[in-house]
Amino acid sequence: MTTIHDIIRKCNFDSPQFYDALFNWLEGTEQILRSAVRKVDNNATARITPSIDIGLPDDVRRISGGFLTGCFVEWSCNTPFVPVDTTVGVCTSSVYRFSDKLNDYTINDFEKRIKKIMSLENEYIWNFNLGNHFIILGEDDCSSYLIMHSSASEFKKQLDNGLYPMPNNWYWDSLNTLVENNRYLRFIKGKNAELFWKIASSIPEYNTNRHNYFAENFAQGLTKIEDSNIEHHYGMPSQESINIGCFVAKSEKILPIFSALGQNIFLYEVNKNDPQVGDVKLIPHGWGKTYPNLSQIQFINSMQEIQIANNIYSINSDERIKGDIRMFCDNPNSPDFYFNVMSDYYKGNVIKTIKQRFSHSKHGNINWINNTD
Repeated sequence: MTTIHDIIRKCNFDSPQFYDALFNWLEGTEQILRSAVRKVDNNATARITPSIDIGLPDDVRRISGGFLTGCFVEWSCNTPFVPVDTTVGVCTSSVYRFSDKLNDYTINDFEKRIKKIMSLENEYIWNFNLGNHFIILGEDDCSSYLIMHSSASEFKKQLDNGLYPMPNNWYWDSLNTLVENNRYLRFIKGKNAELFWKIASSIPEYNTNRHNYFAENFAQGLTKIEDSNIEHHYGMPSQESINIGCFVAKSEKILPIFSALGQNIFLYEVNKNDPQVGDVKLIPHGWGKTYPNLSQIQFINSMQEIQIANNIYSINSDERIKGDIRMFCDNPNSPDFYFNVMSDYYKGNVIKTIKQRFSHSKHGNINWINNTD
């Protein structure tokens, strides 16, 4: 039987050594996750399934706690339980199709409108210029599109309602830590886990409202929104599961899949024959993050530091892990096109390709029209 691990290796996005390091790390996490959940319920079960875009997370805290970007974490337990180093939040991908093609819209117009929206009085913490987040004005032959990628910073490190495991936050005094085989796993249980889920389950709507708010203000006086596609590739789809950097989808769903700086964005229609995990399918939200010469992830200095290739980080560091977005050809007619590379296993179709016109991100505001860099 072909497993998702086999599929990932055969697609050959990265070196065998890279996947050995990631799969070994996740295997250790799965083992200690099972041990932890069985301390709460003797009959509990747990598993971690990688997605095809599995890679390194941006934050040290998540990987130190055992988790990677591009995986699906599940457990079954008779008592509410949450492994908190999954650093739960909600990250949202959205695509809004406009009624007009904004041919005369300039990069200066784009920049001014973004600044104006962000200066409006509202409750939101904007983070389009952090990590791999962005705002894109894109286009195809017929329409213009507003494309966004951002997370809900309002529920991360805050002490009163944040879900990240931060010292002295609302669940810190009830945090449980299991240490086993030179690994650790931190979790909460019972009423705190119930409250955690209550907060986590409210965030997708909150982030959807944020994207709608931005899109509606962007379109105001300029064009109309014809339709939208809003999906979450990070969060808690159920009280006993967490998707980290991948879509948890049913068949025939249309998902926005991102690429790299300046490259095309794709709308992908999930197929019933795409790889199945339980009753859902794990679909990548992008190309994933690679790391040159990575062959091992390990703790050092009494588990106070983590070594990733040649770089060493404190396990509680707020540093971003070094690494690069994987690069692929974005021409659908090329055998090196991302979706052609994985077509032996992923049977869905790219139903729309959107070219980037302008982008706003940590790289600044960039005009991609006739940009050859």
